[in-house]
Amino acid sequence: MAEDEEDDYMSVSLLASIEQAAPKPAVRKTTATAAVPTTTFTESEILAHGLAKPIDQDNVGFQMLSKLGYKPDADARAPIELVVKTNRMGVGLDTQLKESAKRIRDQALSDAKKRQKREDEIRNAYLQSRGNQYEEKKVIGQLRKARKVLANLNEDLGIGKHEPEAVNDPSMIEIASSESDTDDADQAPTLAAVPAAPAAQDNPLALLQDVVDELRAPPYLWCFWCAARYADEADMEANCPGRFEEDHE
Repeated sequence: MAEDEEDDYMSVSLLASIEQAAPKPAVRKTTATAAVPTTTFTESEILAHGLAKPIDQDNVGFQMLSKLGYKPDADARAPIELVVKTNRMGVGLDTQLKESAKRIRDQALSDAKKRQKREDEIRNAYLQSRGNQYEEKKVIGQLRKARKVLANLNEDLGIGKHEPEAVNDPSMIEIASSESDTDDADQAPTLAAVPAAPAAQDNPLALLQDVVDELRAPPYLWCFWCAARYADEADMEANCPGRFEEDHE
């Protein structure tokens, strides 16, 4: 009765018989082969290689161009550059944007040049004004010194006292108001600052040159720029460079 019972499908003997009956996979014999080196080319190298090779005459494109009058030797041209669009803008919009950017850049450059030119003009005008003020103060100082020399020479030579003319300061002068009558004796005089009025006789440079010329004449024979006295006019003519300050530089 036990022999008639079917084997349990989980028994070890049943599993062993199934493994023995299963076919074994075939083993492929492989032979060792030498590795084939691979060569890689860049896109520019591939493009250069393709352009260096002429199109065959049996090419469809070559035949179409030949019918249109194309001649390989006479009509050789550089290939049209391929431009790949990476945006969704319409054809030609890139060119318009570049032109617009160029106009904006040129306008900004032009405005910067105009602004720089204006700043240079203002700076030069300021420096010239400061230079003129310095030169005027310098001339006034030289005029005072020349008049002092003239007064000392007059004293040494026994000539009457030389009264120098007043020179208006180029900045501001103070004018005192006249005193009031006896009714307004208790009122103090007031000072009013007004700009100096320009006049020909108040030109410090002209006055300085007049004093310098007076010192060079007899009986002084003194050169203000040389700071020396000469024996006579011939001695001054031979040894003094000239009447002006520029002659002594």
